[in-house]
This record gives sequence, C-alpha cells and structure tokens, in this order.
Amino acid sequence: MKKKLLIYISVIASLVFAGCESEDTLTPSYKDEDRVAIFVNSANNEYVTSIYNNYNCGLLYEFDSILDFAYTASDDVAADLWSDVKLKMIKESFLDENGEMTSENQTLYEIYLDQSLSYINDIIFQYIRKESIIVEYIPFKVLICDEVFVDNQNGIGTDILTESDSRTGESAIGTVNCVYNRHSLAFNVNQDGLLYNAEKYRKDNFYIFLCRIMEMHDLYQYISEDFFSLSSEYYGMSIEEVYAEDFDIDLEDDSEGAETVPSVVDKDWFYSKGFIDARFFYNDNTGLTTIDGEEKAIKKSYYFLESLSYDVRSYLNEMLHRNAEELLAFPEVIKDKMNALLDFMDEWGVDLIAFNPDLEVIVEN
Repeated sequence: MKKKLLIYISVIASLVFAGCESEDTLTPSYKDEDRVAIFVNSANNEYVTSIYNNYNCGLLYEFDSILDFAYTASDDVAADLWSDVKLKMIKESFLDENGEMTSENQTLYEIYLDQSLSYINDIIFQYIRKESIIVEYIPFKVLICDEVFVDNQNGIGTDILTESDSRTGESAIGTVNCVYNRHSLAFNVNQDGLLYNAEKYRKDNFYIFLCRIMEMHDLYQYISEDFFSLSSEYYGMSIEEVYAEDFDIDLEDDSEGAETVPSVVDKDWFYSKGFIDARFFYNDNTGLTTIDGEEKAIKKSYYFLESLSYDVRSYLNEMLHRNAEELLAFPEVIKDKMNALLDFMDEWGVDLIAFNPDLEVIVEN
C-alpha cells in the first residue's frame, strides 16, 4: 500500500513540476501584482499615503504606462488600443541628457511633485467624504502625469470625454486633461498649463473623475425617479416631431401657408421636457451656438439626449459651471432635477455645493 502511495505521489509531483517548468518559460506579465501597495509603501509621501488610507486609491507619480494604464485586466486588445495614450512622468522633465537626476533637479522635482499632488487633492478628494458610499468606486490607480497625449491612430480618442464646458477642445487628439479606462485614470498636472487654465483644469478634471466613476459602475441606476421621470419618455426622440405633436403641427402638410416647426425651438418649451441646454451635448462636437440672438440655440433638427447617462452628465456639467444668476434663471422643473442630483451626490458622499457654492441658491428648503 505504501509503495502504491509513493508511486501516486511521484506521479503528482512530476505533473506539478512539469506545469511549473512550463509556466517558467512564459514571460511574466506582473498583471496580478499589487503595484499600488508597493508604490505607496516606497513613496513615503503624505498625500500619497493619506489618499491611499482614506480612499483606497493609489496616486502613482512613477509608473509603467502598460502595466498601470494600458492593461485593462480583461481585454488585451483594448490594452493595445490604450497603449496609444502617451503618459509622461513628471520625473522625465527633470532628467539630464544622460537620464540622470542632479541634486539641484532633485530638489526642483520634489517641489513640482508636491504641487502636483496637492493640486489633485484640492480639485478632487477634498470634495469626497471619507467612508462614504462612493469611496468604494474610486479608481484604485490614478496616474499623475506631466503630459497626457492621445495618438488617435487606433481611434481611441473617440472614447475620451470632450463634453464639459471646460474641455480642451472638440477633438480628443493631442494633449488632454484627463483620460480613463476600466483599469485606471491619468491626470495631466503640467504646472505651466495650470498657470493659465487653472479653473478650466479644475472643472474638467472633476467632471471627468465623477463621470468615470458613474460610467464604470453604472451608478445611474441608483438615481431617483424624480430626476428622470419627466425626460425619459423623450430620450433619443426627434425634437421636431415632439414639438409638432405638442402644437398639433402636421409635418406632412407642405401646402402654402401650412404651419411648421420653427427652426429654433422655444427654450422654455425645451426646458419643460426636463432637458438642459448643455453646450457640448448637442450639435455633435461643435456644440450649441448663437442663432438670431438666441444663445445656445436648440434647432429643430436636433434630438433629445438618448439616455439617462447623458441626461445626468448634461446636468452635472451645468451644475459645475453655472453661476448663481444663471441657476436662478432656470424654471422650477430644471431646478427640481438639479436638486434630485444634488441629493444623490450628497447621499453618496460628493459635495457638489462645496465645489460650486453658487448651487446653494437652488437648494430646496
């Protein structure tokens, strides 16, 4: 019996050894390595440590673009696409021609680094409450870059948000503020750029950060019916057709003198359907323009936003960008939807009013 047992053990051992030998011939990917914990422990930086401990989020200012960003954990094809996003580490700007860091540059690098990490804390994490629901959904990896450059040769630029009022441009090609995928998020914190566009950087980055969380985890499903009940029946519908039905206009009647839908529809009517005139959510990437004195005009040829996610994002954009006078000018139906979104964000741990104090004027008592 003992002999049989020894034979059995020998066979099992040989199979395990063969399996290990086969694995050893493979190139290690390090895809399952906890690179965040390793970096946080070695960084010895107060911002990095604090944000990791409070939000389970690693701020990586030294990283591997492939392992820490391009690899998406489930799709190597997507990883190849994302590899066309060029992420420049801050450190690279302080190396000499031999790739070395001088003592003088080391000091400048540390100052620059501290400014960059402080910036991320100031524009993002100070508005997120610790131990709140949304902390669970914060990206595990956030890369701090001196430049985020998008090469569109594989078309990945079409997946980058360029819809906020503070966007860098209508195209996601070239240098952008922020990009994200299912694996991580990368911020451009170039201090020269911040010097001239600090407020736009702040608003666009916070907007993209929140949208990344909501998109990746489909948090829209938790938003109350108070927000979408009025608008949902019109999602994706032709504005001209809805207007014609409301005002009993026969679109088939092409006779002389027949009533037609105006080329620019009445803004109050548009608002009454629960939609807000977010500039870069209509008219493709061009955005809403002024027509016959009507700012951000809504043309009859447009369509209402196609889904709840776009509806939420359009409101979020306006709530981050509008001032008190503009907010007060909205009809009650728009304010009601804003309050519903404020309540949702507050419940989940995001303080939108702290980000834009002007929102206080529409808060329901």
